[in-house]
Amino acid sequence: MNKIHKGEVKSGKFIPDNPAEYNKRFWFFEGQRCEEVVRKPKKKVSHKQFKYLYKVVYQLIHEDTGQSIESIDIEMKLLFWYTTGITGIRIPRSKKEHTTVTEEKFHTDVRNWASEFRNLYIPLPNEVDF
Repeated sequence: MNKIHKGEVKSGKFIPDNPAEYNKRFWFFEGQRCEEVVRKPKKKVSHKQFKYLYKVVYQLIHEDTGQSIESIDIEMKLLFWYTTGITGIRIPRSKKEHTTVTEEKFHTDVRNWASEFRNLYIPLPNEVDF
């Protein structure tokens, strides 16, 4: 039984968000050897990153190709953010799986694709207001 408990460290001690649930988990492991992992949580994608993707990146591709934003999103995920199904077919992954780092890599991949295959310049986030 693996469970993730969130909290913060104060004065060198882990303070769980839900102490009662955190303490109950030890009963399950009574008499067993176990390990505990402590790590910083991954940063979720910011609203500003999604806004840049849809209002700048996809909008410029839409203006160049005439494709809908939705179809551009699916196509880009099939190129750069997918999993392979048991039949070998690419399946687009959910954007909810992105972290701030993987989202920025996705933006870079899409900008590079637009430059190479559409001869389209897409400005960086700090080069445009959105």
